[in-house]
Amino acid sequence: MPRLRNSQPPKYRRHKQSGQAIVTLSDPTGRRRDYLLGPYGSPESRAEYARLIAEWMAGGGWAPNAGRAPADLTLNEVVARFWVHAKQHYRHSDGTPTSEVKDYRCTLKPLVALYGHTLARNFGPLALKGPSRASACPWSATDWPGR
Repeated sequence: MPRLRNSQPPKYRRHKQSGQAIVTLSDPTGRRRDYLLGPYGSPESRAEYARLIAEWMAGGGWAPNAGRAPADLTLNEVVARFWVHAKQHYRHSDGTPTSEVKDYRCTLKPLVALYGHTLARNFGPLALKGPSRASACPWSATDWPGR
């Protein structure tokens, strides 16, 4: 896909092998993903293209949710996304990580080990009792102040 100038939307085009309409969008990491839209030239494929481009433009030129609903994420995926945020956000002014990063790692490790492949939508508060008992942390949720 060529570089786009002036935030031009990617082109609606025909996928030669399948005859489907296709558009290629990039995600924030730079990876490109092809979206099949339906039979080329059909009103349905044009509507799907319009929807994807609207989401693409609203997202600042990044691909929409890669075709998966947020409810389809596993806990591994949720924790991975949070971990990227935590490593960037929890920093001292000199750029070194704060103690929260270590605390999150300690807390999330048993959660991922026990429930990593569980869909986030199927994970509930009762499931948190298992990781707190299996925690490698020197404290548990019941030891925290104010609990």
